[in-house]
Amino acid sequence: MIKRFLISFLLFISLTHLCLSQEASDDEKLRNVISGKGQAEVIIANPGTRSIDRLSRAVSIRSVSSKSVNIVLSPLTVDWFLSEGYDYQILERFDNKGVTHSRDMSEAMEWESYPSYTQYDSIMRFFASNYPSLCRLDTIGTSVKGRLVLVLKISDNCNADESEPEVFYTSSMHGDETAGFILMLRFADYLLKSYNSDPRAKTLADNLEIWINPLANPDGTYRDGNFIISPVRSNANGYDLNRNFPDPYLLNNVPQKETLDMMSFMASHGFTLSANFHSGEEVVNYPWDRWSVSHADEAWFYNVSRAWADTVHLYSRKG
Repeated sequence: MIKRFLISFLLFISLTHLCLSQEASDDEKLRNVISGKGQAEVIIANPGTRSIDRLSRAVSIRSVSSKSVNIVLSPLTVDWFLSEGYDYQILERFDNKGVTHSRDMSEAMEWESYPSYTQYDSIMRFFASNYPSLCRLDTIGTSVKGRLVLVLKISDNCNADESEPEVFYTSSMHGDETAGFILMLRFADYLLKSYNSDPRAKTLADNLEIWINPLANPDGTYRDGNFIISPVRSNANGYDLNRNFPDPYLLNNVPQKETLDMMSFMASHGFTLSANFHSGEEVVNYPWDRWSVSHADEAWFYNVSRAWADTVHLYSRKG
């Protein structure tokens, strides 16, 4: 009996040690992935509503389904996450953005590949120099690493401050969500090229002041230097800029330079409407969703969002 008990006890000790070793190994692997790639995406199965709410206040959430939540961890958030003791699985993503970069500015402006940072800078300057009466280049500020956060103003009198509605398009505050980056460059190109040939483009430029910021987080997108090789969501300090603006539930949120510059830029303009482009999930997210009560303009926000979603579906391939 004693022998059987000792065997069972030793087996229990061995299994416990194995589990603890496996857990330590997973945590070490997670830290190594983040150290090498700048971030890691993990899946947590069935965390529950309260856990999702808690996670959303501390880490960057990629997506939520009925069965799991995908989060992205940075060097800034990994210690907190591990201290919470969640069961998780590391999601391996193989990103080939780096092999589809443009060989030159001309190829970049065909919009089928990713520009280098210097090519991006040149494209923005090209727009302003080639269409001086329609386009003006400005900066919202600089990133933590000193890269310019560029913005174009497109209007029929771009150098004047007219009493026209101002609209603002900004993209890729998550540096690894690059679809909107190319979309905004292509949109600017379309408006400028088509001004004299497309009545819709002319109407927009004649009656609006259109501001376009294709890349809000250059340090995240160009983490490895001049090319998009392994972009990350966060800025150079590891902060998710999409969760860095003033929030009544995030009292210890440290405002980043990019956030402060963006707030200052937006405060200096009376934007009638703005859109912030992300990628990865099909969703339209409109203002005031932090609160449980509806905004006074809830119906208007919903109608605009519905029109956007329906237009996307109308012109997209099936599925």
